[in-house]
Amino acid sequence: MYLIIINLLLIGFEYSKSMATTKTKSAKQILIKLGMLIFLVLLISPLISGCQVFQDLHALHENPSEENKMKFDASLAITKEAIGIIGTIATITGGIILFLNYQNAQSKLITERFSKAIEQLGNDKMEIRLGGIYALEQIAKDSNIYYWTVMEVLTSFIQERSPLIEVEDIDKKHIKMKVCQIGNTNTKNSDDDNWKLAVEQLKNKAIGKDIQAALTVIGRRVFKKNTNNWNLDLSFSNLSQANLIGANLEGVNLQGANLYKAHLAEANMKQAKLEGANFEGANLFHAQMEKANLYKVNLKETKLFAGSLKGAKLLKSNLVKANLSKDDLSGTNLSRANFQGAILKGANLKGAILSEAKNLTNEQIKLACNWQQAIYTKVHWDNKQTKFIIEDEKDNQRIIEQIKNETTSDPKEPPDCSRWQ
Repeated sequence: MYLIIINLLLIGFEYSKSMATTKTKSAKQILIKLGMLIFLVLLISPLISGCQVFQDLHALHENPSEENKMKFDASLAITKEAIGIIGTIATITGGIILFLNYQNAQSKLITERFSKAIEQLGNDKMEIRLGGIYALEQIAKDSNIYYWTVMEVLTSFIQERSPLIEVEDIDKKHIKMKVCQIGNTNTKNSDDDNWKLAVEQLKNKAIGKDIQAALTVIGRRVFKKNTNNWNLDLSFSNLSQANLIGANLEGVNLQGANLYKAHLAEANMKQAKLEGANFEGANLFHAQMEKANLYKVNLKETKLFAGSLKGAKLLKSNLVKANLSKDDLSGTNLSRANFQGAILKGANLKGAILSEAKNLTNEQIKLACNWQQAIYTKVHWDNKQTKFIIEDEKDNQRIIEQIKNETTSDPKEPPDCSRWQ
């Protein structure tokens, strides 16, 4: 009997789990099994035990011996136990039904909330759109089923409402108005310079409140809910001057996105896809970008102080006047990157690939840490494509010795490399 109760509980749990994830035929089949099993138990158990009681009672009347009395007492006890078990089963069944009804009601309520929030996103009024965004965030918290759907809705909302701004898309009237504003404050510039500056400012205008709210929700999402390891897509979006301080952007696709002067201090961008993204003037203080793909990324005048780019790919990236002080650049691919005016003081260059780097001086190199363990010549992948192999070890060592022997480039104050020991 107790095994039957356990089976009922397991089937009930299996059904509720199935209903929570998807409404399928299998869920209905489980419900049918549960109902049939309960029906059989309720029908057969009293009949069997009741018949036995009557048989033993009749035998006791026929022959009132001690043995027959013991049999009667035993069958009566079994009957009482069966009735008690039936009561337990009825209670459990009622509980399961209540639980399923509650889950169905909750599922219906969340569906209604989701539909209403989607409608709000398309409203013309800013405050209603903001309400829809935060409503979707709450739905993502309440429902694992809708979690990923909510995130995809928000990324689509951002891409649709804040695409990259191309020069040809800017109204010339707006450019002329901006030129006049710039000319009033900057009288020394030529008309051509003011025009270029106006276009640049309009291309990189700050995002709206609704876009910022959607980014905030994405940035503080619970990453562990992403059980499928899917990546959010914000590629080719205009996220200029966005506030993403401490945001969780792990694995996010930001290819070609405009993050001009964005605030990304302490943001998590591990394994993010950042190819061709514009980070010019962005604040990346303490940002985590391990194993991120930054191919041809514009990091001009960015503040990357004490960040981590360990194992990242910065091939052909623009690092003009970038502050890479105390950054972990170990194992980073910096081939053909432009280091003009970049600050590398205290950065860890152990295993960093600097082959064919542009505008990289010995003065810059010697301000970094572990520069003697960097790679300055061409490399290629090993057979398993797990690590880079130096093509000419002797030539690489020759370049290191050459840098070392040029004493005129030695820094007056050696960098503090204690953190990389």
